[in-house]
Amino acid sequence: GPLLLIATYGYMFVVVLNIRPPGMTVGQYLAHMCCGLLTYLVMSQALSSAATSLTQDPGLVLNRVFPAELISFREVLTAVPLLIVGLGLSIPWGLSQGTLGWNWLLLPVLLAFALMTLAGCAWILSLCNLLMRDTPQILAYVLMLLMLTSPIAYEASMLPRQAQFLVSLNPFAYFLTAIQDIVVHGRPPSPLMLQGVVITALLAFHGGYALFQKGKIVIAENV
Repeated sequence: GPLLLIATYGYMFVVVLNIRPPGMTVGQYLAHMCCGLLTYLVMSQALSSAATSLTQDPGLVLNRVFPAELISFREVLTAVPLLIVGLGLSIPWGLSQGTLGWNWLLLPVLLAFALMTLAGCAWILSLCNLLMRDTPQILAYVLMLLMLTSPIAYEASMLPRQAQFLVSLNPFAYFLTAIQDIVVHGRPPSPLMLQGVVITALLAFHGGYALFQKGKIVIAENV
């Protein structure tokens, strides 16, 4: 699973292509890729599972006692523990590299904002799947594009200006870069990056929830 993909990434970019951002040691580059790839995998898995959550549990959707919002959110919560474990395992690395400090206290805050973002997107995707059942197939292509524009094996500063703009449109990129800054470099994320995290989370959560509330009538008609 994730370990195999991380090992493949490391072998391809470090051994075969011999690419790494300027100023990074091999160890830092591997940690950079691990943080980015693990964060991406968790977020993509949460959205993929949430997209089909309402059609998989039609009985719960029509249950007036159990809120339908929790069905999609449950899939998000199921995926997140992998990220928590991964960040926990990075503590010994941070101690050995001297990056472990007060900045790490921002990680739970970033995780909370990531949950808000995933919850909002999950509500929207689960509704879309009720109206258009090929939503998971479309989502797979979108996630592939998000992976290519996520700073997993590179830093955004290494890209041309036009490509950096594409990265700035990727909501995943803000969370990946913020976690990489803290864990790998031991520095707080830039104000611009934190602003991107907060705005993305608030827009996704409140927008997704409002859309889901208005779409409950669609649930009753299509499930």
